[in-house]
Amino acid sequence: MLNVFFTKIKNLFVDFELDRIYHTFLSLWDQLINMDFSKADNKVARKLFEVALQRELIKGMHEFAEVLDQWKTQQPEDNRDDYYKIFTALKDFDKHIARRYDGLKNSWFFDTVIAMLLDKTITQADLEDFSEEAKTEILRILKFRENDRL
Repeated sequence: MLNVFFTKIKNLFVDFELDRIYHTFLSLWDQLINMDFSKADNKVARKLFEVALQRELIKGMHEFAEVLDQWKTQQPEDNRDDYYKIFTALKDFDKHIARRYDGLKNSWFFDTVIAMLLDKTITQADLEDFSEEAKTEILRILKFRENDRL
């Protein structure tokens, strides 16, 4: 499927004699999806994932506490809606945590760090232990992704 996409893009560029742009595009695309950390940076990322997980768990617990506090103050006769709110909040949160942290492969570390920066689970200050090369690439892609969100 991706080959068809790139073939169509190439044909479009070649048709307009923009072959140089096409090759530049491929080079940038390759850099975007093939960034891997060094072994040392992978070790830093694993530690950062644990910090981020703890932050997200705290945030989730506060959200669940808010739902419970609302239930306590409202004291409804029918508790099903409030139970369902808690249940769905917990289920959705559990899915998020599992998707982000369970079974992470080294090849996913870079993108996971970017995602955590985008959703503000970690900050740029948390990147201090990464190598300069890794920090530079993370911040470059982060800037690209933030501009893409606008």
